[in-house]
Amino acid sequence: CDASRQLVPFVYSVYERVDGVGLEGAVTDPVLAGAAWHELGRDLARLHTGVASTAPLIEWDQKTDPRPLPAIIARAGYFAAAEADWLDRWLARLSPYADATIPLRFLHGDSQASNLIVAPDTLDYRAVLDWGSCLWGDIALDFAGVPLRAVPAMLTGYRELAATDD
Repeated sequence: CDASRQLVPFVYSVYERVDGVGLEGAVTDPVLAGAAWHELGRDLARLHTGVASTAPLIEWDQKTDPRPLPAIIARAGYFAAAEADWLDRWLARLSPYADATIPLRFLHGDSQASNLIVAPDTLDYRAVLDWGSCLWGDIALDFAGVPLRAVPAMLTGYRELAATDD
């Protein structure tokens, strides 16, 4: 896609048809599709390290402080005060990392099982689609929408091609 009109005097996009099915409908346990998540991790590493930050895109700038939320959620009855205290301690421990300055990378912005295309019979990874949420931001955002059990396979694939930011 080129919205800058630097290559040709109009906005254009190039698409390619990919045969397959959405991973979300093909399997319910993310561990059974570990190879597909692994390949997604590799593709995200290519994306995060291969796109120069020259194009203007939306920056994700949502720095809401989550530390008040455990008490609010506990008062609403979703979990007990002891769990809120435990989560408070974790948020305090993690807050220096949340406040750290990190390099902005080009992100897919919507990594999830419904956007992964796999072969219906083997679950082999074919592509990631739905680029409508791409943006510049922290690479962690491209891991946020996937099942937690899929993250280890994604990180393994990612780290084969690129290091994660601190």
